[in-house]
Amino acid sequence: MNPRVRVRSLEEAEVHIASLNARIGHLENRVTDHTKRFDTLQTWFWKRVWFAIDGWPWHDLNGRQRPRPWHRRRAER
Repeated sequence: MNPRVRVRSLEEAEVHIASLNARIGHLENRVTDHTKRFDTLQTWFWKRVWFAIDGWPWHDLNGRQRPRPWHRRRAER
């Protein structure tokens, strides 16, 4: 991508700025995701095993927790 972008009108500049803001937001999300994955991999192995037993996905380190019967009972109280 050319670092020097020339725009001919204010509307064209607004579209370009909106595009850049969207790309920066996407990049921030990716960096946050990678940071969480790296932090998770730096935890002790026994702790990651315990989280897997407790219902957190083993293959997707930032995935959602699957429902477990012993947690549903606690939520219903």
